[in-house]
Amino acid sequence: MHTLTNKYEVTAKEEDFEVAVSMFERAIAIDPNYAFPYIGLAWAYADRFNIKNDEEDIDRSVQNCEKAFELNPNLAEANSAIATAHMLRLELDEAYQGFKRALELNSNKALIIQEAAGFYRNIGLYDQAVKLYTKALELNPLHIMTHVVLIMSLMNSGQFDEAMVRVNEALELEPTSLWCLKFKAELLILRREFERAEEVIAQAEKIRPGSSFMKDPKAVLYASKGMEAEALAHRDSALVYSLLGKKEKAIAMIAEALEEGYWSFAYSYPFLNSSPYFDNLRDEPQFVKILEKQKMKHEEHLRKFSDIGSF
Repeated sequence: MHTLTNKYEVTAKEEDFEVAVSMFERAIAIDPNYAFPYIGLAWAYADRFNIKNDEEDIDRSVQNCEKAFELNPNLAEANSAIATAHMLRLELDEAYQGFKRALELNSNKALIIQEAAGFYRNIGLYDQAVKLYTKALELNPLHIMTHVVLIMSLMNSGQFDEAMVRVNEALELEPTSLWCLKFKAELLILRREFERAEEVIAQAEKIRPGSSFMKDPKAVLYASKGMEAEALAHRDSALVYSLLGKKEKAIAMIAEALEEGYWSFAYSYPFLNSSPYFDNLRDEPQFVKILEKQKMKHEEHLRKFSDIGSF
């Protein structure tokens, strides 16, 4: 079942999303009381939300999560699905309980472990996320998107050397993964290996001409070189403004994002604290206040949520 949505995760092609949705809807038409197709639809819409940032996809994902849980509340996948619905609604206590229950029902299925790891990644508990993603890969080492989110977790927690090791391993498995090429380019930029980063970006654009995947690394690359117009033409973001030395604008955008529901997770304490993207802001009083506030939230999350599963 997840093979259908995994293809869309990897390609980000709308036609792959449509094929997945069509197959799940056909399954529901055959047996509307079978929980798994609703879970598949929930994953598909959640994946599209992560790619396209359309709030309506959250609603569709949540509806299908709730339907799956209604049909089979003792199914591990259904508990993971309802936990994901709570996560999307920022109901963290309920999400935590749902993922914990899912792992109690089945702690030997890679997808269940991966979804619980996603909870940790979203709330910035990257050490816990890395542990669970690593376990999921032991069970399913060929699942490229588990490699991708593991790399993302390592990068967001400042573990750049390990992230590079992992991204190279993932590219051996899937050389055309745009996600992995994106992260490799960004890691090279952090090392100020600009020419190599440009080669990786060019490689990705050859695989998918016109793809938006490389907008972020291009923006970071240009900003790191002080090329303001080129950077902002690709991405108007806080980290780009920070790299350009436009401190007030960067801090304002971070503060605004922290008020914007689900996307407030983009600026977790470990990411803000460890990322070189924000080095230009570290002496700014407003940024220091944001960092202190995010640290308190992070410590609260550690106290409340750090023991979903024992592996």
